[in-house]
Amino acid sequence: MDSRFIFVQYFLFWYAGTEMIFGILNFCLHELAMNPDVQDNLREYVDSSLRQHGGELTYEAVNSMKYMEQVIYETLRKYHPDVMLNRVCSKSYTIPGTEVRIERGTQVIIPVYALNHDPQYFPDPEKFYPERFDPENKSSTGLLDFLPFGTGSRKCIGKSQLYIHQL
Repeated sequence: MDSRFIFVQYFLFWYAGTEMIFGILNFCLHELAMNPDVQDNLREYVDSSLRQHGGELTYEAVNSMKYMEQVIYETLRKYHPDVMLNRVCSKSYTIPGTEVRIERGTQVIIPVYALNHDPQYFPDPEKFYPERFDPENKSSTGLLDFLPFGTGSRKCIGKSQLYIHQL
């Protein structure tokens, strides 16, 4: 591997991550503007978290802002940057309750947008409702169907970058 290849890879990670993050944050700001009650709740939550940490914006302060995480997750649910995820089945699998078998090596398409907007998994899916990601509501939401950063060995590494930019 030469230095040019490493630079190109770095640039692609940086550009893709930055572009995607700012797109997500734009949607987040749009939803906050359209939902002043959520905006007010978030502002109060951030102010309270900062007071608890002596007014300092530390890693611990950001990490304690669970409502902020819920707002970001709800933004990702409504405006996921990928309409679908492509994966390859790593071992043969039979879908429970059916005779459908997916053989090892089969390409599988996960319809992220459809799952995130299906009322079976997310009631009233067009409503911006961050509280659906509150741990107390886990049993009533499709959290197992929520894949904001993908899953498996090809999981997006941008999760930490998103949280760095959230404030």
